[in-house]
Amino acid sequence: LGVDNLILGHEIAGDIVEVGDGIKGYKIGDRVFVSHHVPCFECYYCNQGHHTACDLLHNTNFDPGGFAEYIRIPKVNIEKRGVFVLDRSVTYEEGVFIEPFGCVCRAQRLANVGKGLTVLILGSGVSGILHAQLAKLRGAKRVFATDINDYRLRKIQDFGADEIFHANEDIPSKLLEYNDNKLADTVIVCTGALSAANQALNCVAPGGTVITFETWYVM
Repeated sequence: LGVDNLILGHEIAGDIVEVGDGIKGYKIGDRVFVSHHVPCFECYYCNQGHHTACDLLHNTNFDPGGFAEYIRIPKVNIEKRGVFVLDRSVTYEEGVFIEPFGCVCRAQRLANVGKGLTVLILGSGVSGILHAQLAKLRGAKRVFATDINDYRLRKIQDFGADEIFHANEDIPSKLLEYNDNKLADTVIVCTGALSAANQALNCVAPGGTVITFETWYVM
């Protein structure tokens, strides 16, 4: 459904042009990255290290969205460490990746993606590409990727995937063919398609790990 006058956008970087009363640590002219979601750092989930389960994190956002020329940063985003001053060496284009890449780093750290493991990425959009790059940096032996879009598949291969498969192929059989007759040690789901849930379970090796990096929506 369409919403009139709604400006979307998050994961933003830009210049501070006005500072509200009582705000400390920031000044006009600062180049900043701003996270659209922030956890409270106080609830049960935050104290357990599960910040993504925090109720506050799911109820913070920008108004208007990041595609607007000017936006207001809510007080809570400032108080809960959601605004970061960018070093002059960091471009705005690089700065907008701080939040998504941070999520990727956390996911692979929790899943112990590392040296000698094989990784399968389901979904080759921006998140999938970031996962492919980081998995290689962390020492993954092989990185495989799937998607329904040929352009995305070519791009993720440009960014480090060793082998790419169309999502409609028999992915478990492809893994066995290209991965020494083994399934993947780690499967990272970067698509909201519910069918990817079953595909992930069919592609992960015994004792392996599945990372659900996207939310699955049941219609």
